[in-house]
Amino acid sequence: MPRPEPRHPQPRVAGTPEVLKRSDVCALGRKYGGWNVDSPASVICGRTYGN
Repeated sequence: MPRPEPRHPQPRVAGTPEVLKRSDVCALGRKYGGWNVDSPASVICGRTYGN
């Protein structure tokens, strides 16, 4: 008997679109995530978000 596809709820986003546009996700990651400027996470974030 085939299994049904798992249902994934839509991700919840905290904040309004205006706030999210102004947020520097990469800077938050470096500040609170402990990323070094040249860490893989920081490089990926910079390539993804351009900052």
